[in-house]
Amino acid sequence: MTPFTAAENSADKFTKGVSGHPRLAGWSFARNIAILGGGTALAQSFNVLLAPVLTRLYLPDSLGQFALFACFLNVCMVGISLRYELGIVAAPTEQKAAQLAFAAFLFSLPVSIFSAGVLFLSIHFSLLGFNTLPSYTPVLMVPALVLVAAFCALRYWLVRQEQFRGVSQATVAQNGARSISQVVLGAFGGRLEGLLAGELIGRSAGMTRMFRDAGPKIRAYVFPPDRQSLSEVLWENRQFPLYSLPSSLLDSLAANLSVPLLVRYYGVDAGGYFALVQRVLAVPLVLVSASVADAFHGRLALYVRGTPDRVAALFQRTSAVLVVLGAIPTILLMLYGEPIFRVFFGSRWTVAGNLAAATAPLFLAQFVVTPLSRLVFVLEGQRLKLVYDVLALTSMIGVFVFSAWRQLSLVAAITLLSATGTLTFMAYYLVLLRIVAKHRRSLQASDVG
Repeated sequence: MTPFTAAENSADKFTKGVSGHPRLAGWSFARNIAILGGGTALAQSFNVLLAPVLTRLYLPDSLGQFALFACFLNVCMVGISLRYELGIVAAPTEQKAAQLAFAAFLFSLPVSIFSAGVLFLSIHFSLLGFNTLPSYTPVLMVPALVLVAAFCALRYWLVRQEQFRGVSQATVAQNGARSISQVVLGAFGGRLEGLLAGELIGRSAGMTRMFRDAGPKIRAYVFPPDRQSLSEVLWENRQFPLYSLPSSLLDSLAANLSVPLLVRYYGVDAGGYFALVQRVLAVPLVLVSASVADAFHGRLALYVRGTPDRVAALFQRTSAVLVVLGAIPTILLMLYGEPIFRVFFGSRWTVAGNLAAATAPLFLAQFVVTPLSRLVFVLEGQRLKLVYDVLALTSMIGVFVFSAWRQLSLVAAITLLSATGTLTFMAYYLVLLRIVAKHRRSLQASDVG
């Protein structure tokens, strides 16, 4: 039995125990969060336990290079399927959901090749520090993106079915395979190649069971292919490529462009420091925030289809829970970020601790708002979100232009970035509130009519 198989079995036992608890069974939304959170906690334990090992095996410049690759991957992955995968959860019929899953994978093939070409040009023309990447990295981008597309399509299909156990098990396998592989390969040299190979190993892990659970049902609805029916489904969901795709690309650029800009203005080591901060902050974001997002998304879609009057209460309750859960790590980071990073990751990562303290308010804002943003995909608020995304991206670029002009230090620039990002997330939350209010007014109008 491999470590990854053992991890999947551990997650399976944990989630079965959670789902069978009588009190949690009485509140299925909380149970879904517990199931996802249990598997994700096990998955994130690999990142938490092995991160101090990685910082001692890899130098900041290697982690900075890997962060560039990961940022490019993160931006491209949001558009790899033209966002059609987002319609899977709320599709009115199982057949249409299966067709969207199938289309999401088909679109990933040409888009991944196009994305690799963009990375090649970025390296060739020395754009945003990407010239620090080796010339072979565009080749690795293609399989990474195809694996991402397949995982996302299967993930949303399982979320639609509320089969959160399968999502948890896949998350365990992917995180475990990635972290363990990077540590093992790092022991043989601690270079960028080990980080990239570990990334691909992680992306490919954990998907066998997802294919086994979802594949037969999707194939039954899709094959033999009906081109007219598929075209109709794509047209019915055209709001995703028309509105969600540009909005999501802007959103992802705002979230990931900071590392390339840091490398551009402050060097590849600065990118490595900030990448470690992002890796550490991703633990609570993935552990709690992402699990709440999936459960919130699935339950919101059910409410919209059956009991739409409960949407506002769900939004308010989820907001309050996230604020409470995110407050404690935020305070700890602000007060003790520098000594925590020095003790756990080594003395050469002290700068990363200062950056973590500076970004704590931004972490809290992201922790609360990101799960709630699934609202726009169910209630079709993509147009309002697009306005926010433009604001977030332009303000982030403005921070780095201003910092370069004023010759601010690295910590000062990140502090300004954190303050600006926090304000834009607050604006995003107001956008979500407006979408909920619009939904409530439409229900009241229908009742009166």
